[in-house]
Amino acid sequence: MPIDVNQPSSPRSTFFPRGLALGPMVLLAVVSITACDTPVVELGAPPARVTSEQKGSGQQARTGHLVTIDYTIQLPDGTTVLRENGYRFELGRGTVIEGIDTTVEGMRVGGVRVVECPPHRHWGRKGYGDGLIPENTNLTITVRLTRINRPDR
Repeated sequence: MPIDVNQPSSPRSTFFPRGLALGPMVLLAVVSITACDTPVVELGAPPARVTSEQKGSGQQARTGHLVTIDYTIQLPDGTTVLRENGYRFELGRGTVIEGIDTTVEGMRVGGVRVVECPPHRHWGRKGYGDGLIPENTNLTITVRLTRINRPDR
């Protein structure tokens, strides 16, 4: 026999006042939402971690700058999967993966950063390029900041 949380004789009625009888159903809804296939990124999730840095001496990159970088992306076994020189984008606008956006922020022209990038800071559960970058893989990203311009407007 199910427990009726609205009946005073119910042993659980002291935990759920009449107005909160839906409490257990709401809890189940939250559990099922977080357990679904939609990626969930928690606030404060670990950022890309800088493992090596060579500081540049030029202008410092800030949100809104049009920057030019050279980058290499490697899998955990050291295999290089993506490499490009002279790649341009507007910093802080979400036009590149978060791991690159946050790595370039604050760098100076001529600087190089190597970061360990967790999956939620790049393509995550989707992976990239028909298996080129497998889903949920940590990546090593090396970025050299070669130029800073004003944004194209």
